[in-house]
Amino acid sequence: MKSVYQTVFFGLLLLLGGCALSPQTVSIAPVLIRPNSIKAAMAKGSRYDVADNRGTAVVGTRGGVYADTSEITTDADVKTPMREELVSALQAMGYRVVQAGEPADAALSVIIDTIKYSAIDKTVGKSIEIAATVRVISKVGNREYTGRYRSKRTTDVLKAPDATENEKMIDAAVSHVLERVLTDSELHTFMHS
Repeated sequence: MKSVYQTVFFGLLLLLGGCALSPQTVSIAPVLIRPNSIKAAMAKGSRYDVADNRGTAVVGTRGGVYADTSEITTDADVKTPMREELVSALQAMGYRVVQAGEPADAALSVIIDTIKYSAIDKTVGKSIEIAATVRVISKVGNREYTGRYRSKRTTDVLKAPDATENEKMIDAAVSHVLERVLTDSELHTFMHS
């Protein structure tokens, strides 16, 4: 009888150990759909910048028994790939980009406020919720336009996603919020004025 209890005990230890999830680091690499409905054809030169206003690189945890040790963090540089993709999309829309040090007629700053990852346990599997929030500040002359954009995406999964799957889901949420910036007709009208 003692050996049965030992077998059950060790089986439970293995099961609990299997529920521990390791930390992950993901790279942000958004891919933006260029809106066909907005074409800037802007002769003015514009400067673009991305700032990361998050207080931490941690976006959330993968859940599991030891949630504190299963953090998901973004890699060191989230700004460069976001800026490069934004600039590429804006150029495809007709904006002319000026380099640092050159005079610009308009400026657009995109500020990353939040990227949040939540793993919610369900009866079967998990529900992964990813939310992203960005702000924009655009300046033309002494005038200023501000906007705030949010995106939330939920995906149901049977098991905890690996780093590649999490990266794709986080990229999709970040891409979606940046596409909301690209389709803001008021922002484009302001930058043309």
